[in-house]
Amino acid sequence: MDMFFGELRIALLHDPTNEIKMKNAFSQEVAGMRIVASTEEIKESENIESHTPVSIYSLMSSNLMYNAANFDKEVVKQSFDRVDPFINNTSFQITNTFCLECIKAFDRSGRFDFLSVAEYIYQKHCYVSDEDFDSIVIFINKCQIEYRINKELSQQSIKRLMNIKRIYNHYGVLFSVNILLGSIMEANYFLNKMPKKERDCFLNFPIYKIYKELMGEK
Repeated sequence: MDMFFGELRIALLHDPTNEIKMKNAFSQEVAGMRIVASTEEIKESENIESHTPVSIYSLMSSNLMYNAANFDKEVVKQSFDRVDPFINNTSFQITNTFCLECIKAFDRSGRFDFLSVAEYIYQKHCYVSDEDFDSIVIFINKCQIEYRINKELSQQSIKRLMNIKRIYNHYGVLFSVNILLGSIMEANYFLNKMPKKERDCFLNFPIYKIYKELMGEK
């Protein structure tokens, strides 16, 4: 949660079980808390070890990050060092969603701290191949970060995007790849090919901001 202290907006953790109920959300104590995620398949398990450890900061939205004057990128990075953020599909989805929130927080604030966190976490993902969906998703998002930092992509990134475009047939992937390559006509084609539910999701993804910029929209 966040609260105003004078003119500053501070992110806090509300811990009703503790004598000190409000804590700095970016303290070492909070960062070290053991947090686990569960899926429908393992909700009934009584063994907490069967659940997936995740960083407590996975819970943060881009809005909370953007407002938090006490945001500490190093503490957040260290919290992801304590877990394996891509160990299974559950942690992959949670971690990737958080990284996208970091990118969205950058888009609102222009603060490179947020991109630094997402970039650091993505480096922990083990690349499989340009035919592996998870590897493609991570690479596309790393390219988004690269583009935001440098306003362009390296030749190496472009070459790999071109290879993905050649071998991988998925509307969302091809939409994103073509945006990063600056191919508006093809991006539009694949956006219109998407089912409405998937297309509506992309409207809230950071890649759509680049798309709007290429289209000359604000």
